[in-house]
Amino acid sequence: MAGRAAVLAFEETRAANPCIPADHSGSYEYAGAVHELTSHPDGASFAACSKLVAMVLKLDADCGAPRVRAALPRSRARARARSGSH
Repeated sequence: MAGRAAVLAFEETRAANPCIPADHSGSYEYAGAVHELTSHPDGASFAACSKLVAMVLKLDADCGAPRVRAALPRSRARARARSGSH
């Protein structure tokens, strides 16, 4: 919900948000703040909305955590069963 509010509150898209369906008007309330919803003149756009969400939520930003390849350990029995060896 906080992410949605951040996208709706983004200053540059308040007058025309690509995540709002065409001809929609209304408001969204989150944490006591009311966000007026105004659609983009061309209507909603998945590509433009996705780009806006990625930028507002800073999806490409480094979080500071070490980059470690995560993998779930497999048991030897499951590994053998998958490979066909006994």
